[in-house]
Amino acid sequence: MRPLRAACALLLVTVACARATVEGPPKTVLAVFAHPDDEVFVGPLLAHYARQGAKVHLAIVTDGEKGTSPHAGIPAGPELASVRAEVAQEIGKLMARLRPDVVITWGPDGGYGHPDHRLVGDVVTQVVQAGAEGA
Repeated sequence: MRPLRAACALLLVTVACARATVEGPPKTVLAVFAHPDDEVFVGPLLAHYARQGAKVHLAIVTDGEKGTSPHAGIPAGPELASVRAEVAQEIGKLMARLRPDVVITWGPDGGYGHPDHRLVGDVVTQVVQAGAEGA
C-alpha cells in the first residue's frame, strides 16, 4: 500500500491512500459506501475537501432496495464470493479511472455492525491493499 496521505478521526473511516508525489490537500477524494444514504456520516468531511478544491466522488455499491434487514439474502459460499469479486472488480476499475488521493469507506465494524457496510469496507480495503491501479 502506498504511504498514507490523509486519515479521518471518525471510526467508520479506515482507508486512506495517496500517491506519494501529492503535496498539500488531496486533489481527488473517493468515498465508497453501501447505501445511498451512507455518505451522511462523512458529509462534512466531503464538503470540506470540496471547498478546498478537491474533486469529490461518491460511489454507492447497492441501491438500498432491500433495506437493512434481513441482510442481502446472499448465502455464504460461491454466490457471496462471486458478488464480492464483482464488487472488487468494479471498485478497482473506478480507482484506476479516478486515481484518488484519498479513499474513504466503512471500517471493519461497518460503523454499527451493518453487514452491507462491513462487506463494502472489507472489499474496498482489499482492493487498496492489493495495490489496485490508482490506489
